[in-house]
Amino acid sequence: MKKNDRYFHEEQLFCQNLQLGFLSPAYSNTSIFSVYQSPFGKLDLCARSENLIKLNKTSINFAGFYAAEDFLSGNQKNIKSQLQAKAGLHHTFIKCISQADKIIPLFINTGFNSYLQNDFLDNISIKSAFGLRCTSDTFTISLTASFTGDCMHKNTSSDKNTFTVSVWTIQTKEIFIFKDFKPTLTQTFNFSPSPQKEKNAASQKFSLTWIFPKNPYLAGNLGITLSQKNRISDKTAFSFGISASYYWKQIKCMAKISGKIQ
Repeated sequence: MKKNDRYFHEEQLFCQNLQLGFLSPAYSNTSIFSVYQSPFGKLDLCARSENLIKLNKTSINFAGFYAAEDFLSGNQKNIKSQLQAKAGLHHTFIKCISQADKIIPLFINTGFNSYLQNDFLDNISIKSAFGLRCTSDTFTISLTASFTGDCMHKNTSSDKNTFTVSVWTIQTKEIFIFKDFKPTLTQTFNFSPSPQKEKNAASQKFSLTWIFPKNPYLAGNLGITLSQKNRISDKTAFSFGISASYYWKQIKCMAKISGKIQ
């Protein structure tokens, strides 16, 4: 057998899977522990745990995943040896607005999520995001700010550990709900810094989607993407699409057209 062969050939190998779960109004947990024997006789461990704590209008979630060695999953995906950790905090505010003889509830959700991945090769990837969303019966407005970075660990005392941010992202989205019309506006701004300023890159994407939820059902989208390198325009792209469907008795007719211009 070749050493880099990740497939399990026909032979008897040990495998044990243990799943634990706990559920209550304030806390829930799902944990899975797997011990299996590789084709080379070694016992490997894989574990995952997901937890959720609810305190009135506040929720805290944290999860972890650990794989001692590389392995091939059931869907033929090669999972690298790694340690993952994820945590989040979310809180909901409720405010009522009086309008004429009607009281409109307003839900304000805010949250923070952070994700860490260690590949055991002196490289740690970190992703963090902060979000704010305001929802009523006629609209939803959200703001998300996130960054992705890498921390390089040096084994020698002469070299310092470094942390670099590969991309900053800010996204806003506005969803409006009318009787026969539901438009959505999305704006996304990305910035990728580089140690060499002339290689700094940025991009902006603006999109509009809409839906007419009737018969015939109509949906469409328009989008424009702009990109720059070192503050100089690099690429511009336009996209569009329209789809329609119509029910006539037991027959459904559909049509769609889309395109992209660069």
